[in-house]
Amino acid sequence: ETSPVRPMQSIRRGFARCLLTVLLMVVNQPMLGGVVAFSTTGSVGKLLADKTRDLIVSMHSEHSDSHFEKETPATDCLEYQQETLEAEMAISLLEQAKMLRDDAQRLREQLEKEKAEKLAKRTAKVDSWIEKLLIEAQVDDRTQLLKSEQQVLLRLQEDRFSQEQINAIFNRICELGPQSRSNCSPLMELLVDSVGKMDELERQENPNKRWSGKVERVLRRRLFAKDWNMDIEENDDDDMNPWRLR
Repeated sequence: ETSPVRPMQSIRRGFARCLLTVLLMVVNQPMLGGVVAFSTTGSVGKLLADKTRDLIVSMHSEHSDSHFEKETPATDCLEYQQETLEAEMAISLLEQAKMLRDDAQRLREQLEKEKAEKLAKRTAKVDSWIEKLLIEAQVDDRTQLLKSEQQVLLRLQEDRFSQEQINAIFNRICELGPQSRSNCSPLMELLVDSVGKMDELERQENPNKRWSGKVERVLRRRLFAKDWNMDIEENDDDDMNPWRLR
């Protein structure tokens, strides 16, 4: 493979070929080992020989220089070092990316574990509220003896249950089985009816000052929505949500 030739080099090489042709015609001598043998007689032949020799040496030097600049070992070494450095950087980046993915996976697993533990604690706490508020006795795994409405009402007052606790109990009962206005479990019926009696109490007569007085309406509206496979937020406000079910 040869390097590109500049215009001046092409002209000089063409001129050199012409001189060689004229020289061979004049002295009628062959080329031996890349060096021209000239006759000592004739000034024209000797002058042509000198000029031709100078051009040949100049051409050979320029070709050698360009060849050296293109294929110098130092250039090849620098290119190899650059490629090696880029490969090492790519491998290092891949290793760092793998470490980051592993760290992210461990963090995700840790967060999921903490979330599951928190949810389990919350569920256990709500189950304890259900047992304390609504259940008189656990007969077996599938049978429960429920309290009366008057007992539940008394517990709501004395233990100062809040609307947030009642909503949590409502949600937990829905998790245990499908609930709706037309298909309520005895546990859900007891909760809603007892909450209705609590709402009927005058605020002055109710020792539980945490009670808002409109909990039953929210629960029954949510049960009605479940008949239509809808769900209403537990904190749905009459004035804030114009699309609420009435």
